[in-house]
Amino acid sequence: MLTYKCSARNWTGLIGHGTEAAASAATLEAQLRTDGWFNITVIASRRPWTLPAPFLSAVDRLALTHQLAHLIGAGLPLTEAIQLLRDGKGTATLKAVLTTLQTDLMAGHAYSVCIGRQVQHFSDLYVGVIAAAEEGGQLASGLQHLAHQLQSDARRKAQIQSALRYPALIAGIAALVVTLIMTLVIPSFEAQFAQRGTPLPWLTQQLIWCAQSLRTWGGPGSLGLLLLAFIVKRQLKRPAFRLFCESQLFRIPGYGHWLKTVYSAALAKTLHSLLQTGLPLSKALTHLAQAQQTLSFQRVVHTVHQSVNRGVLLSVALGASPLVSPLLPQLCRVGEATGALDTLLQSAATSLDSAANEALEKWTAALEPLSILILGLIIGTMVLAMYWPVFQIGQTI
Repeated sequence: MLTYKCSARNWTGLIGHGTEAAASAATLEAQLRTDGWFNITVIASRRPWTLPAPFLSAVDRLALTHQLAHLIGAGLPLTEAIQLLRDGKGTATLKAVLTTLQTDLMAGHAYSVCIGRQVQHFSDLYVGVIAAAEEGGQLASGLQHLAHQLQSDARRKAQIQSALRYPALIAGIAALVVTLIMTLVIPSFEAQFAQRGTPLPWLTQQLIWCAQSLRTWGGPGSLGLLLLAFIVKRQLKRPAFRLFCESQLFRIPGYGHWLKTVYSAALAKTLHSLLQTGLPLSKALTHLAQAQQTLSFQRVVHTVHQSVNRGVLLSVALGASPLVSPLLPQLCRVGEATGALDTLLQSAATSLDSAANEALEKWTAALEPLSILILGLIIGTMVLAMYWPVFQIGQTI
């Protein structure tokens, strides 16, 4: 609910002023008209600046999902399970989230609605899976699926961070060394070469030009990059720009194929979980669209849903999309022929996950020697460019 300042006049000519809470300005204006007011003016009142509320960490979200799945699977009612978790150990943010969930549940709201109100803590994928699990009467199964998905994402994220830690350190050291050489060492070499008046090799000339450009445009360039990053971050909230960026990522050789494999595995895993709750395929696809992490795959699922409603087989509809890994429609075709679609979806998810993890392990193993090679090439080229004129001068003496 938002707070608005409003003024209006009633049929007696009385002008009223006040502050009201409503979901939107249009809702408040409609309510005032229903109450007999006219000449209505609604202005959103400014909120006092406050520190942003802390987000629920990935560790707390995983622990909450995993423990809640076990408690509900053991037969404990949802409200009692949340109360039990609230009374246990946990961070202040987790306890605040549990308190809000318990309050909303006691007010009669469904669990998916309760977590949907806390958009800063739970993603659309999380809410979509919970809503589907509630509809199928398999909340514990849905929570267990989410726990496995969150754990898999956390493991992959930790693997990527571990692989990037050393190259990032190397890149930082390289940037520092290059900056020091460009700003402190090259100017003295440049002055000595200018005094001698000897012609410089092409490589040395390019190095001096780079040093001059860095001294001249380094500061404005850094500010420009920060401004560009800020603009891109803001523009990513627009669906059209986000779809464009996603399409470009999927076109990157190697990396785009890996992304398609990862998201296809998540699609198969989520669809398998939805079908296990007892939902029909058409209804499961409706919830599946809400549970996708990218807008591109949301569009894929919407297209597949429309095709399935027209009588097209799921394997054919999935195979029509270039973003879906070819293994998924192949196994779906086998599952449709044998009547074991959910089992084959699980097999597809396992196979695609294994392929994505193997590719990630190969890339991470190659990052360390590649970063050392790049650092050696950069430093070696700079040293060669600085001492090449010295060698020439020594030969002429």
